[in-house]
Amino acid sequence: MDPHGSALAKLRVDADLSILAAAADLEVAEDQLSDIERGTVSAPTWLLANMARVYRASPHVVVKAYLADRRG
Repeated sequence: MDPHGSALAKLRVDADLSILAAAADLEVAEDQLSDIERGTVSAPTWLLANMARVYRASPHVVVKAYLADRRG
């Protein structure tokens, strides 16, 4: 999947963050964030909450994007 086709990646890009910057802000490995954006691994609840904060998005929007990517 093209990472820009990912709903979570779109939220990150809309927040003007590279995957490297977002991973640093979220205190996760870049590879882990990439896998989550591709929907190939699960994200813990605390990470989704932090994504909402870092991406300046509502938690509801982040969870909706996460679930859409997991269904991929």
